Amino acid sequence: MSDDNENTNKQPTLYFYQVTQTRDGKAYENYLGAGSRKESGIGSDIRLNAQTVDGRMTMYTAEERIALLKQRRERSAAERQAEPQKEQEREA
Repeated sequence: MSDDNENTNKQPTLYFYQVTQTRDGKAYENYLGAGSRKESGIGSDIRLNAQTVDGRMTMYTAEERIALLKQRRERSAAERQAEPQKEQEREA
């Protein structure tokens, strides 16, 4: 019984997503759940809020997820800045 409640107050260190590719090449992530290492240091507790459609999921550590979100934010900002330049090139 103590195993079930061992990590109730811990912040998750693992995050699980299902990545769906669209036909136009875009990828969308659907949050599935989170997990954290057991206090014993052996194994992890994982709590899934949903199931995958195809049985495949992607796992990120908290640090990897933060880095990925920063990278995407920077890429989006660069794309938004490039849009006016592309419109000017089309008009010319």
